[in-house]
This record gives sequence, structure tokens and C-alpha cells, in this order.
Amino acid sequence: MPLNIATHSGPFHADDVLACALLRVFVDADATVTRTRDAEVLDQADVVVDVGGRFDAAAARFDHHQATYEGSLSSAGMVLGWLADTGRVGQPLATRLRREIVDYVDDVDNGRRSPDPAVPCFPLVVQALNQPASTLAEFDLAFEGAVSIGVACLRGMVAAQAAEDEA
Repeated sequence: MPLNIATHSGPFHADDVLACALLRVFVDADATVTRTRDAEVLDQADVVVDVGGRFDAAAARFDHHQATYEGSLSSAGMVLGWLADTGRVGQPLATRLRREIVDYVDDVDNGRRSPDPAVPCFPLVVQALNQPASTLAEFDLAFEGAVSIGVACLRGMVAAQAAEDEA
């Protein structure tokens, strides 16, 4: 049975997209994503990202939107930390992912940095993918497209790290 990831419905950001892409690349390529805000549905998910009001890595709950969380991570940074802590991502690769995409996504999502509109970057690509959507079904379809782009980017970074490790 595939991993069941849950995240919020409606418009999406780079952190929830990247968190789901990380889970598909490093945990289960066939993972399903349920997009909802229904607490009962969230409770049934294997992993919950960017919704639910809880950060508990041991329970696979990765939301940075609550008053008790004071860290610098978005859901993407939380998921990458969990993947590294559980040995699914080795330290050299985790460092590369943080440096090349995750820290930037965390900073943009948490308002510490604004993307330069003249420079294409993952948060701006994700933002653009939201624009044509107006219904929940359209947002869900656009979200899956965004996650596919995230998966492709991550696979490229994994390949670059493997090539560096072999050199």
C-alpha cells in the first residue's frame, strides 16, 4: 500500500510541494497525496505536511504554522531533517539539498527572503503554477504538476551528488 501524504487544499507554496517531492523521492515514489483541511482525514494520513498545527517528527507531522514552533524551517526543511535523521538521506546529500533548494524555500516561505522576480527559482515556478487554478480540483491538478517538477529537480541533485561522490 502506498504512503498516504496529506497537505492542505487550495493554493499551495514551494514548501508543501517540495516536502511531498522529498517524500516521493526518498520514501515512496508511489505515495498518494490527499489535499484537505479535514482533521479526521489528516489523522488517517501516514505523513502530514504544512497543515494540522503540529510538528512531531516521530509521528510524521510537519507543520510550521503554529504558535509553539519558533524554528526557521518550513515543512520542506522539517521533512528533510526527518529524512536525514532517519537515514533515508545521507549527510552529504542532505547538505547539498539544503544548500541548493531547501534553505531557500524555507527562507521564502517564512518571510526571511523575497525571491527576485527577474530570476527564475522554485518558489516563483510554484507560484506561477497556482495562477490558472480557481477550483479545488484545479489546484489539486496543478499541485501534482508542481510536485512532478520538484521530483525531477531532486533527482537531478541526487545524480549530481552521486557523480561527485564517485569522483
